[in-house]
Order: sequence, then C-alpha cells, then structure tokens
Amino acid sequence: MNSTRPITMVEKQYLVSYLALLAERETDVPDAWREVIGQEHIKRCLMIAAVSQRLVVLCGTGHNGERLLMAGAASLGVPTLFTTPCPCGYFNDPHEACKCSAAKIERHQRAWAKSCPCPGPCMWAVVPPVPQREIVRHAKGERSGSGLDGILQRVETARARTVCCVLSTETEALLLSAIASFNLSADTVEYLLDVAVDIAKFDGDESLGIMHLSEAIQYRYTRP
Repeated sequence: MNSTRPITMVEKQYLVSYLALLAERETDVPDAWREVIGQEHIKRCLMIAAVSQRLVVLCGTGHNGERLLMAGAASLGVPTLFTTPCPCGYFNDPHEACKCSAAKIERHQRAWAKSCPCPGPCMWAVVPPVPQREIVRHAKGERSGSGLDGILQRVETARARTVCCVLSTETEALLLSAIASFNLSADTVEYLLDVAVDIAKFDGDESLGIMHLSEAIQYRYTRP
C-alpha cells in the first residue's frame, strides 16, 4: 500500500484556487487554528490529512467554523471542499429546524454523490454544531489546541515516521467486517488503509492497529 500518495493535479487546482481566495479574505486571521471554536475532532481529521496532503470534504451548515477550518487546512497544504447535508443546511441539526422536504433532501444528497468533483476516495468529515460551553470559553478569550507552528512541527514529524503495516488478526477482522457492512470497493479499502497508516504516524505509533483503522473508517464518505 502507498502511505505517501502524492497530491493529484486536480487536488492541486483546488488548493491553488482556495489559497487565492484566502489571500483576499483571510488576511485578518493570522492563525485560524487558534480561532476555531471547538471542533477538535475536525481539526484532528485535517491534521491527519496533512500527513499525505489528502483531500477533505467538510459537510455542515456553514455556521460552525467551516470557513476557519478550511483556512487552517489551507495553511497545512490540505485541499478542502464544502457541502451541506440539505439545501438549507440544517438537516439533523439539533438547534435549527430543517426547512427542506424529504424529497429535496434526497435529491440534494444524490446530486452531491453523483457530481462530487473529488478525483477519487477522500476523507469526509461532518462538522457538528458548536457546544454552547465552547462558545462561552472562546468569548472569554480561552483558546484550546496548538497554533499553526506546533501543528506544522507535529505533521512534519509524522511524515518522517515509518509504520509496520502488517495487520493483526483483530484488525483484519475489523476490515473484513467494514467491507461487508459498507460494501467498500477495492480502491476505498486501499485508501482507508493508507489513512490508517497516516493516523498511526500522527499518533507516533510504530505499527498499524485496530484503533487506527477504526478511526480511518469513520472518515469514509457517508450520506448525512
């Protein structure tokens, strides 16, 4: 398996266009990583993607830090795309009622799956609503997580690590179960194994384990 897949020309085009957008709109945000409210799981996804510069699709309402998350991703060289779970963006949102009919939601999700410009398998992350306690902490000036310099150093360290990719019996069982449960294609399986290797590198582990694969499976494309 190839754990250091080079970025494709299509992904480069996404990155170049988004960096141009950042140059116009994000000059007032010196370190987007410190300004995102909460979203630690999504931040981790983007940092892992940075190990091999993988394309990440963020799915959310557009009101939970997605703009800053995409800015932070761009600072790591990670290309991103954004979509919503439905036309209004609030499908399954616990705080806002979705205004879309079931038929509209179905058409929206089918259209995205059919016309998604991703050149192949990609990492998929659903951006959840920000908890109120995180908003209060941010308003008080409290910040969590590392800034850009610390993240870049961790990513560079991860890239230099070597991971043993021999699957244990339990890890192989999990993979076979995922293939059967989610009807995964051969390309998707190889991609998830590569992501699992990146997770192991990012966490500083020497071998690929069941927890790495389990997390990688969470980043596969799923309909909202």
